[in-house]
Amino acid sequence: MKTMLCRLRGGRRDLSAPPHLESPPMPYAFVLGPEEVREAGRDTASRTPLEERPVRLGPSARPGFYYPLGDGESAESWTALERLARHLRGAPPG
Repeated sequence: MKTMLCRLRGGRRDLSAPPHLESPPMPYAFVLGPEEVREAGRDTASRTPLEERPVRLGPSARPGFYYPLGDGESAESWTALERLARHLRGAPPG
């Protein structure tokens, strides 16, 4: 399975600084590879319940899709990721 989950988080220039408690990173985008698009079905992968349409990646014969999930700063992006995952697995919306 080839997917990629992109998360946004704050960073420091000096990585040698002592660790401190940070909020968890929020999902920013999800990418689905061509084999996973084939498994889910091209129509299912290209028509999602998300507000933004996915961006097709690669050749049209074997596309992948990039799904924006939000601004990467609010917990709503976790909800969007969950809705997208349910949709791609063929589960009813919930």
